Amino acid sequence: MTTEPHVIETSAQATVLLKPLRIEMLRLLAEPRTCPQLAEALGITMQKAWYHVKVLERAGLAARIGERKVRGLREGIYQASAASFALSPKLTERLAPLAEQRPPTVPTVSDQLALRADVELDPARRAAFLSELQQALHELARRHGAENAWDTQTFRLVLSCERV
Repeated sequence: MTTEPHVIETSAQATVLLKPLRIEMLRLLAEPRTCPQLAEALGITMQKAWYHVKVLERAGLAARIGERKVRGLREGIYQASAASFALSPKLTERLAPLAEQRPPTVPTVSDQLALRADVELDPARRAAFLSELQQALHELARRHGAENAWDTQTFRLVLSCERV
């Protein structure tokens, strides 16, 4: 497994990757595992685990790195092809016009939300902008966080800033 991020360049690979079950599988495949081990960890059938591992393998996101013999049968041992995965900026740029055609909506708790903004900064103000953005996100998370609540859902916010 490489420590460099695997950059997803095609929509076919993105389609394979952007499924919650497969993302969780890749997280677990940071360490070598067999399909029965994945099935047990995820609470799914071995057949379902094997199917999704094969999809990840065909897309180049996971690889068979060995095998072991269990009760006379050979089990493949699989591992993610990289420690992390990222969508190529070129791929997300191709998707942006589709998002811009739709009117903005307020997301519900089951929705995913995507934001895109191009911010032009001179080098002298870049650090101040990033610091202010970080503070704003921390404050937003603090304000809306539910402490000791029984009925909560966890959402992960991932923000990526890159020079274009």
